[in-house]
Amino acid sequence: MANKSQETPQGISVAVDQCVTTAEIPPWLQEALQRCEQAQDQWCGVSGAQAHYVRWGEAGKQGVLLIHGGAAHAHWWDFVAPFLSDSFDVSAIDLFGMGQSDHLAAYSATLFAEEVLAVCEHWGQGNKIIMVAHSFGAMPAIKAASLAPERFAGLVIMDSAVLLPAFMEAQRELGASSPFGRGRIYPDRELALSRFRLVPPQDCAHPLMLRHLAEHGLERHGEGWRWRFDPAFITKTDYEAVHLLVAALEVPCVFLYGEHSALFPQEQVSSLPAVLGPHVPVMALPGAGHHMMLDRPMDVVAKLRALLAPWHGRMANT
Repeated sequence: MANKSQETPQGISVAVDQCVTTAEIPPWLQEALQRCEQAQDQWCGVSGAQAHYVRWGEAGKQGVLLIHGGAAHAHWWDFVAPFLSDSFDVSAIDLFGMGQSDHLAAYSATLFAEEVLAVCEHWGQGNKIIMVAHSFGAMPAIKAASLAPERFAGLVIMDSAVLLPAFMEAQRELGASSPFGRGRIYPDRELALSRFRLVPPQDCAHPLMLRHLAEHGLERHGEGWRWRFDPAFITKTDYEAVHLLVAALEVPCVFLYGEHSALFPQEQVSSLPAVLGPHVPVMALPGAGHHMMLDRPMDVVAKLRALLAPWHGRMANT
């Protein structure tokens, strides 16, 4: 499928519609998709814009806010969130410019953090929220924890290159030539779905997961179809050097990277303590790539349960 990978921002190495009908659906995936049917869509206003999030779980439990990566959306957590909701009140946010949240003229770490805080307020959670942030999503999470540490009981950063300034600068320099910068309109829905690719490319636990993500990431546009995310979000975003904030965070923090992540070869992993500070544990998820909730979803669930356990019931600043 090399000829298709040049035309599209996201997806898999084979066409989704060629493998979904022939592959057996494992019980954990059946359960995740069934439980996602009970998830609740929520919207809240933020400075005149609309932010969308999806909620699993029930009031009275400690809140866990899941924050997706760049060009993704809340439903990337659909294979993890239902299993965490047994113990937590779980919500997954659509960051501005992605998913069903509004596109804006410009983005920043502060703006995204304000969106996170507004969702937490609308959601009705108090000052014991745990954030789990993947990739690009670590930027708003770190900024929110810096602006309002009293709201959060803990932060898990998952395989995030926003902590690597040189990497982020290289992404901005790509501009419209980046994998996310094309904004193509597809004349046919199935054609668009077949073009879905993961960036960076890697394996996925089951092809049906990619179909699910593609369907939630696609929207009507005139007579055609397009991906929901703002194709210019990378160049329109002020990252505000959030990597400098981590070492001073008052919120307990853990960094989790994929053992086989394309973004974190050993030399990058070795540089993390200097950025994060000695108080932030750095650990690998065995066998996982960058999109660890897709290739190792049940391992992510187990790991998050273990990491969140010390913060379960913990109030911020206690």
